[in-house]
Amino acid sequence: MDIITRFQTVKDEQYALFSKKIIPSSLQFIGVRSPIFKRIVKDILIQNYVYEDYHEYQYSPYFEVQLLYGILLLRDKHLSKEEKLAHLIPFLKTVDNWAIIDSISGIPLLDGVDEILKFVDTYQKDAAPFLRRYCYILVLAHLKEFHDPQVIFSRILDDDHYYVQMGQAWLLSMTYLRYKEATFTYLKHCSLNKVTLHKTIQKIIDSYRVTDEEKNEVRTLRR
Repeated sequence: MDIITRFQTVKDEQYALFSKKIIPSSLQFIGVRSPIFKRIVKDILIQNYVYEDYHEYQYSPYFEVQLLYGILLLRDKHLSKEEKLAHLIPFLKTVDNWAIIDSISGIPLLDGVDEILKFVDTYQKDAAPFLRRYCYILVLAHLKEFHDPQVIFSRILDDDHYYVQMGQAWLLSMTYLRYKEATFTYLKHCSLNKVTLHKTIQKIIDSYRVTDEEKNEVRTLRR
């Protein structure tokens, strides 16, 4: 059974319509709910697959199949880190939605802060917006490894793409929870565009881990 047929045997048309509404993309949605998708992925991962078995998935017109490609690539035990990166970067340049980026950003690939920052420095100005978003969500996925928030702040570049801005806002809001004073000072003096700044503020205010007093203080940062 090919992977598309396998997904179609468990499809949920209502979920496909829901996914299409919340994930703007040129891809088609089969409608595979997350628990079922994860079971299929788990089943594939225990098999002794190689890149040739799934490499064509990256060109699929279906969201679920492209997402599967990203997961299998990053989990491929036969490929070196360098080989994974060689395949990953061209793929990320073609991704057109936040969901694939966010779903694969936490899969282990790079070793330590230095390698992550080198990746960010290399690709955060790339012409492909979702590769740029991946840079920020990658840092977010490894936030606990960052002990100096300044190295994060220095890499928040002004960006005019909505989904990059939202990635930056998500990262900054989570950095605030870890380094409140430093992040507040950064937000107070930064030159970020209004959209990114205000979305960051809103995400901080929406957090249950922020006190009412802190929320009122953060509200003063609005321009």
